[in-house]
Amino acid sequence: MHTPLSGLFENLWHFAETILTSSRIEKIRESLCYDFCLAEYPAASRLPSFFTGIETVNSAVPRGRTGEIIRHLGIAEDSKVRSFRWSFKEDFRIEPHLPHRVDLLFLYISAPGQGCGCRSSKRENPCNFIFSHPW
Repeated sequence: MHTPLSGLFENLWHFAETILTSSRIEKIRESLCYDFCLAEYPAASRLPSFFTGIETVNSAVPRGRTGEIIRHLGIAEDSKVRSFRWSFKEDFRIEPHLPHRVDLLFLYISAPGQGCGCRSSKRENPCNFIFSHPW
């Protein structure tokens, strides 16, 4: 039987809830949210259960910035681009993870003949992308 990727993340979350203390559960919750954003587009209408209880930010690209971002990244005009923004209590992009709030913008880009990819950036400068994850 095939389990969707979102189901695997949910299973990890439910397992963590049963074995971890409350002092560790929030770090796991945030880590799962970050990893999920890298692995799959988190549709705002059906976020996994571990996204609850965390401060969120508007999940859309700031109005008028989509075209600027697409041009800056050299994304083909016939590509499909979706975005998701989320606020984290620490920055998982660097080791060690620094405990400070960071708002990240994730772009999910699907180009004909190139498959899909995810890129993330600090919200303050959405054209300064520092992570790329093709799949």
